[in-house]
Amino acid sequence: MTLILGPHSIPPGPRFIASILLHCAVASILTYVSLSLCLRALEISLRHDILVLVALVSRPTHFFVHHLYWRPYVDGWKAKQQGAVLAPIIRGPMANIGLKAIASLKEGYPADIFHVWMKKYGYIYQIPTPHNTIVRLCPMIEYFTKD
Repeated sequence: MTLILGPHSIPPGPRFIASILLHCAVASILTYVSLSLCLRALEISLRHDILVLVALVSRPTHFFVHHLYWRPYVDGWKAKQQGAVLAPIIRGPMANIGLKAIASLKEGYPADIFHVWMKKYGYIYQIPTPHNTIVRLCPMIEYFTKD
């Protein structure tokens, strides 16, 4: 009996989790190896558990620095090069924005919060959303009803 594992033999959920873990593991392993080689070349001794901790924390640190500081800077720079202006971003944690939208549903008209944002930011504004959500929904556009 031969077991052949194809790309579709694993369900999409575990396959997605494995791809994320693999991506994080590769970054942490590369950080660990490069840092240990640099320390060895410079003849600096560092405890092994601290080296492992730095390697594990490197990926989440990269994520936050990239998405909170680097990406908005690059987006603004690219827009300026092309003579464009970025739409203002609604400030505040995503949880607060969601809670305000839910509260406007409970207390009155569902679009009250959007009216408040329109007065504050103008007619065009950005609601901060994780880029992964948008990327994951775009390929599934055929599943949404078009009236």
